[in-house]
Amino acid sequence: VENIEAPHWDVDGTPNFYWFEQIVPSFLMKHLYVPVLTCFYSLLRRQSTDTGMLNATFDDALDDPDENMWEVVLSRSQHKTKRDWTAAFYDIAFSWDGNSLWP
Repeated sequence: VENIEAPHWDVDGTPNFYWFEQIVPSFLMKHLYVPVLTCFYSLLRRQSTDTGMLNATFDDALDDPDENMWEVVLSRSQHKTKRDWTAAFYDIAFSWDGNSLWP
């Protein structure tokens, strides 16, 4: 897949990604910032995971049975179940009132 545009218009308004987006004039946002951000993410997709060069197809080992299987992941971590492993990402995530984001 090529030429993916990262849409930057959100019903919730800006900032979408960074704090300074709320002060960027809409003309610059539409004609400069969004195309630059889109190009940047396109470059990231071209980065080789083996060499770091920008001339390859990104390979995240999604289908690699030695890297991306629950048995392998759990055997290399302190977590014993899929739920515990997933919930660990939310251990440090709290809402503004201090409540945990994970039930």
